[in-house]
This record gives sequence, C-alpha cells and structure tokens, in this order.
Amino acid sequence: MHRDVVTHVAVSAADFFITGSIDGHLKFWKKKGVGIEFAKHFRSHLGPIEGLAVSVDGLLCCTISNDDHAVKIYDVVNYDMMAMIRLPYIPGALEWVYTHADVKAKLAVSDRNSSFVHIYDPRSGSNEPIASKQIHSYPVKVMKYNPVSDTVISGDTKGIIEYWSPATLQFPEDEVDFKLKSDTNLFEIIKCKTTISAIEVSPDGRQFSVTSPDRRIRVFWFETGKLRRVYDESLEVAQDLQRSDAPLYRLEAIDFGRRMAVEKELEKTESAPQPNAVFDESSNFLIFATLLGIKIMHTTMGDMHIKLYPEECPKTVENFTTHCRNGYYDNHLFHRVIKGFMVQTGDPLGDGTGGQSIWGREFEDEFHKSLRHDRPFTVSMANAGQNTNGSQFFITTVATPWLDNKHTVFGRVVKGMDVVQGIEKVKTDKNDRPYQDVKILNVTVPKS
Repeated sequence: MHRDVVTHVAVSAADFFITGSIDGHLKFWKKKGVGIEFAKHFRSHLGPIEGLAVSVDGLLCCTISNDDHAVKIYDVVNYDMMAMIRLPYIPGALEWVYTHADVKAKLAVSDRNSSFVHIYDPRSGSNEPIASKQIHSYPVKVMKYNPVSDTVISGDTKGIIEYWSPATLQFPEDEVDFKLKSDTNLFEIIKCKTTISAIEVSPDGRQFSVTSPDRRIRVFWFETGKLRRVYDESLEVAQDLQRSDAPLYRLEAIDFGRRMAVEKELEKTESAPQPNAVFDESSNFLIFATLLGIKIMHTTMGDMHIKLYPEECPKTVENFTTHCRNGYYDNHLFHRVIKGFMVQTGDPLGDGTGGQSIWGREFEDEFHKSLRHDRPFTVSMANAGQNTNGSQFFITTVATPWLDNKHTVFGRVVKGMDVVQGIEKVKTDKNDRPYQDVKILNVTVPKS
C-alpha cells in the first residue's frame, strides 16, 4: 500500500478512503463492490504527515506537516490538490467544521505552541484566517466536529475537554444540557492524570469516545458531558485475562508474549501512533484495536418481564419506571454478577459507583412485610447503607433472607427466568465483573 509506515487512515462519505504515511505520501483509494481500487498518489509533504482530516460531506480532505508549516487541501472526488495554506506557526490539530448547509468550507487548525485555534476558508484563496481565538489555556492537541449539533469537541495537552461552536467560537449553550463543567465528568481525563490521544463522535451525535495513553477508552454522553463507560485495555488487564479461565480471550503463550513485548516497546516510543475508538453506523457498537485483536462491544441475552409493586413501595417503583420511560437504563451493563447470589445493574458508569434517582438525590428505603427476599428472581434496590437508594438494582438467583430490611424489594421476575440464569453463568473476573459485556438494550413499561 505504501513504501513506509502508514500513520493515518480516513474514510470519506463519497466511498473513498485516504491513507497517509510517515514519508509524507498520500494515497486515494476507491471502494468497489468487491475490494478497493487505487485512485491517485500525491507527495503531500517532504516530512511526515502529522494530521489528516476529511469533511463531513466527504468532498474535501486536508493534511498538515510540521516540516513545511503548510496545509494541503484536496478535492476527493476529482483527485486533485485544490489549495495550499502557508501557516506562520507550527500546526497542531486540524478538523473540518462545516455541514452541507454552510456557505463556507471552514477548516479549524490549532497552533502547537499556543492556545489559539484559527478558522480558515480554503476556497477563498487567502492564507489569512477568518477567525481566531484562544479556546483553551494550553495548546489544542485534538479536535473533533459533531455535525449533528454543529459543535467542536477539543482537548488540550493537559487533558481538558471543551465544547465550542465553529460559527461563534463560543460555548454552545443551546446544544447541551449543562452550563458548568463541574456538573459533568469532562474533568475525568485530568483527574486520572493522563491526556487525550484521540476523540471520535458517534454518527447520531449523542456520544463520543476519548482514548488516552493510560490505555483506557472513555465514552461520554455529548449533551450532558457525563461519563457513560470506561473500557480498561491496559497491559495489566490483558495479563489477567491471559491467566484467567476465559478461553475466548486467551492466546497461545508464545503469541501473547510476542504481542506484549511489542506493546511495551511502543509505550517507550513517544512518536508511536495513537489508537482511537470508532462507532459503527448505528452508534451502538464501539470498535477499537487491542492487544488481543479487534473488539466489538455488543451483547444481550434475551427479554425478562418484571412485576412491580407500586402500592407497597410507591417511591421506588416511581423512580424505576420513570428511569425506564426516559431511557436511563438503556445500554447499562450488568456490572456485577455473583453465581448463586445475584446479578446487578443500573449504574451508568458501569463500575458500581454511579447512578442517581429521578430526584437527583438518594431516597429512603421502603420495606414491606409482604415483600421479602424469600425466593429467587426477586428485584431489589442496591444501596450503600440505610436510605441511600439511587438507580442501581439487582435480581437474586436464590433466596437471600439476610437482605430483608436492608434492601427494598420492589418487583419479581415473572417471565425470562432463564435469561437471569444465563447472565448468572457468565464468566467473571476476581471483582465479579463479567468478561463478556451483558447489557440492557432498553426497557418497556406497559400502560396500566
């Protein structure tokens, strides 16, 4: 494909994909009914290609390099270089920030040595930006455009995430459900003392993924800025999986050792290419490369029907049904599974530490003498002590009388017991977390 190492791959909506290599070469490929066909080759830069971006409509492509301080713009469909912008600074990141309805094909370019972001119109023929602003306090390392909300998500060298409109370069208050970042989890990256390697937005614009050097992939809800899930792909986790009794994730010892050595060598190399995590067209599946291969996170094990008891525990049932109707539980993981005891879910973070009630605060227990943990398939609230109910709940797989008057029973599984048993039997790690994700796709509440 290339004579040297391929460092960038971008896919165009116009059925093309573009590859860039460390020696500055750019190649266009046309997707066919079967396979691909080479279309055009450019020597884009004398030095390595540092950035490659394709517009939302798939018609424009651009590259940057630190060696020549230039942006090269290409017409994808006609395989032609249409413009070049000379920059008086070293470029950091670049991203097309326009939709089909926009008059100008706006291109955002960050300055590697300052916090400025510059907006250009390549079709104007000018090297001067049409707008410039200091979006961050530190140089911007990554930018990703969300065309659904016409908002750019950017991350700087310190791990701070910002939202901004490409039209005004201001915070897009009308597109999000928060005013202060303290109400979100957007400080999660800097709290974990890591940085941002890549940002990818789902096609429906509702969520975005952030990959970091700590080998964790964090998925956020766009509108709320809340953390949805963290995938830990660290080498320690890979070693634990290799030692576990889960054959799905085990490799031959020699092959695993070779891959581990390569990964450790890459960690020592500062210029090593950074991975990303992309969403499929449905926005339901997240795909990313791992030491074990490509992972596609999707699984469900069938339907279950739950009978609720609104008269005995009205507040608990109101909390549960309202969350269900609002889609709160959609795609939540069964994050804790203990064979011969119970399966637990209802945490948006997927680790047992998150979740809140519909009132935004913890609410009181509702114990009733007729509702006991006296049989399997009892649905009960998880808590951290007396009167600390939020959104997490569990389903027992055996009678658990020691939980009486400690956890609120608010339902029973009346159909789909085999589904509960199937979840109970999945392989788990030492923290009772399933190796294979099992999640709630959605919840339907019939009209009474």
